[in-house]
Amino acid sequence: MPILNPTANDPYHLIALTGAISEEAHIAQDLEELLPWNNQGEATDKLLIEFRKDGSLELIDEASRGSGKKETLDDDVRSSILIKVPYYPQWETIMAASVQGVRAFGTDSELEAFSVKLTEVLQKMKRKNALMREFIRAGALQGQIMKKNGDVSQNLFALFNLTQNTHSFALGTATTDVISEIIEAVEKAEDELGAYQGLARGYKLIAGKNIHRKIVRHAKVEKAFEYFNSTSGMGGLLREDVRRGFPITTNVELHSYSKGKIGNTNFLDPDTALLCPIVDGLYQTRNAPADNKQAVNTIGLPEYASSYELPLGKGDEVHGEMSTVSYIERPRAIIKITSSN
Repeated sequence: MPILNPTANDPYHLIALTGAISEEAHIAQDLEELLPWNNQGEATDKLLIEFRKDGSLELIDEASRGSGKKETLDDDVRSSILIKVPYYPQWETIMAASVQGVRAFGTDSELEAFSVKLTEVLQKMKRKNALMREFIRAGALQGQIMKKNGDVSQNLFALFNLTQNTHSFALGTATTDVISEIIEAVEKAEDELGAYQGLARGYKLIAGKNIHRKIVRHAKVEKAFEYFNSTSGMGGLLREDVRRGFPITTNVELHSYSKGKIGNTNFLDPDTALLCPIVDGLYQTRNAPADNKQAVNTIGLPEYASSYELPLGKGDEVHGEMSTVSYIERPRAIIKITSSN
């Protein structure tokens, strides 16, 4: 039986495969669902971020070389840094021998079998991209730009001489007024929101599994949940699985964040919670173009895929690419919450 060469019939080039990977079922992650990320493309793999005296981070406008367009640092700008957008490549090989003589279920064509295999590879790449994007955003909430190996590439707090905004209280003490402590943390965030303050639609308290358990089992929180239960029809706090979230106080929803983990690396410390304002424009993601001549000087997409035929038609090498960075425009508006006991 002859070995079919699918690339000869319908070349799997950058544009075609990028469309295919974009059309795969979206893999939603917690931070993408909980927070309003502004996801945009850029035509360059380097971003100049400026820090203003009001505590906000902003991108400096791009201009063509020789255009004469001026970008000046205003009096309220303290400093700026150049960030290279991290690059996350993937490679997978589809050997012709792996699909030779194998038909896709319900078809009479080996070409269909190759297409099914290609779809499986694209789905795998998309899952990895989604997980990496979640990891990057978890880092951004903590003022960090992450490398693909999990190391911190740049710490925005250190670069701009800022300190992370924190709030700690005694969750191990039965008399601690947890609700009042959370409201105090909200007030800290409000102080940092500046012009965004009037735009906040509420807050998400995203908690690692250990501190989440301490919060929901605290006596004061159980009483707050009883009120929520009386209007929601749910059972008791300790009987219900409330990890997906419930309003712990007015405008603040508590969510457990325990699935963000690769191996032994937690995206969020299990003993830490992050109080995050729900504000459009606060959470930023930027995508750079692919490392491919077809993508030069184009606006970056969230992810790319391309392939080339192996020598002697032995199969195809599939290449996935993602080049993305996330940051918070007002990093001190995210409050890190811990328990002192």
